[in-house]
Amino acid sequence: MSMWRSLASLYANLSFLPVWWETIVLPQQADEIKYRIWRVTKSVRPELKWPNVQEKSFLFNGWIEDKHFRISRILTYPNNYIPLIIGEIEETSTGCIVFLKYKLFFFTRFFLIFWTIVTLLLSLFFLLFIRNNLYAFLSILTGGFNYLIVIINFNIQIDKSRKVLHKLFS
Repeated sequence: MSMWRSLASLYANLSFLPVWWETIVLPQQADEIKYRIWRVTKSVRPELKWPNVQEKSFLFNGWIEDKHFRISRILTYPNNYIPLIIGEIEETSTGCIVFLKYKLFFFTRFFLIFWTIVTLLLSLFFLLFIRNNLYAFLSILTGGFNYLIVIINFNIQIDKSRKVLHKLFS
């Protein structure tokens, strides 16, 4: 189900790179939501670090300033598909609205683009110079498979990050 959500999101946004947007309307005030995020976010900026706080109490790495934040889940294992969550909190008369954008980190986006271009160039090389349709097809198939792996794993990580955020907001 989440793979189809992701593919629909990609086509709706006309973007090659996987991105997911979410808007959450909350009854809490913006300052309360900002505090909840700040309390569980290990700062990546030296000037914003928490003094004397145990590492296990953090759920996210990142920063929060004013009504904007950039966070990602803290993991104990490497994962290239974890989303960077970019958020903005806006005050309303009855609470607040949180606008979230989930996207891949820079190097994951870079390698996705790089290997897509390489597989496309290889397929063109096999078609135009070697004149081998099978190798050209296998190159395109490899690029498509790589893209599908990224989309599926990115969606899995979005779902995990969303669960943590929704639990934090409730």
